[in-house]
Amino acid sequence: MTWINKPNDFTNEVLKTFDKKTKNVLGFGLQRIVVGSAVNSGAFRGNTRVSIDSADDGFDETIVDKSGASTIAKGGAVIASVKSSAGHVFYFQNNAPYGYRLEMGWSPQPTSHNLFALTAQAMKNKFDAEFGR
Repeated sequence: MTWINKPNDFTNEVLKTFDKKTKNVLGFGLQRIVVGSAVNSGAFRGNTRVSIDSADDGFDETIVDKSGASTIAKGGAVIASVKSSAGHVFYFQNNAPYGYRLEMGWSPQPTSHNLFALTAQAMKNKFDAEFGR
């Protein structure tokens, strides 16, 4: 008896689909955080960081990105850099000294209130939808 489709082919296809859908959810989260973040000088938006398997505690006030395009591109490159997302932990963070206050609603820009918390919930919902749960 010979296999028409080898079991390894099925496993590889499942992993490829999982990876594509997971990276789609991660990209969605990154874009939502960056686009929804408060913009004054652009330093908060520019310091949104994506890291894999360990937190990135950096902050550099000279990194500014009012449009968010550069930050999204940089974070997207980090997400794309991992061959397979399975088994990895992805971190989205912003270490601006005033970041906690923005998250807690101190900004007059309404989109920044609970931005990370609401994005985490939206990512969970998108993940569930992507995987039919």
